[in-house]
Amino acid sequence: MEKILYIEQGTDPEETGLKFISKIAQKRNAQLYWLLVAESKEFQSVKEKGEEIASRYAKELNTEKELFYSQIIEYQPSNFFDALNKITPVDLIVANRLDLDVLSSEGIKELEDISLRYKCPVVPFSALMPEEKKSKTRILLRTLIFGGISACIYLLFFPQIDKLNHLIYMKGTVLGALAVMITVPIHAYIYGSFTEGLPKLLGLEKSAGIEH
Repeated sequence: MEKILYIEQGTDPEETGLKFISKIAQKRNAQLYWLLVAESKEFQSVKEKGEEIASRYAKELNTEKELFYSQIIEYQPSNFFDALNKITPVDLIVANRLDLDVLSSEGIKELEDISLRYKCPVVPFSALMPEEKKSKTRILLRTLIFGGISACIYLLFFPQIDKLNHLIYMKGTVLGALAVMITVPIHAYIYGSFTEGLPKLLGLEKSAGIEH
């Protein structure tokens, strides 16, 4: 049976990627191992939350056969590699929010180093996220940034437009013409970038094709 190891540093019931990974494991009829690691200062609180989550998933997934296993450890190189040595071999390792600096003393600087050591693919959790979700996050961030810039222009630039017209824009000089040529496209780009994202976030974007 295929085995997937999901390593996660820290946890929050609202943020854990375990739900997403468990669906992948179920589709592949694979055993899922959840290794939750936490630094010593937050280990106790993470352990309590992690045990609650692990208990819930064990009840959900271990109905007919043992498909879910979990372990919670303090994040230190010796603990980490002891746990991996007991769990491996596995077919896939997925890492989420894993601070590799903790493992640097053991020669681990990138996920590829773990892959080479345990001879299996190691991928970041973000690589498995649906493209639509990642795309919407980028669109939201872009819309917020350009929306903020547009608001600043409206509140700070436009109230001074009469002064600027007399100072430079409407002077009938080459410099004034250049200022208009630069200002107008920049403002159009900023405002256009802001309004472009709104229909996508609201689900109002038209598809490229036409349904018949």
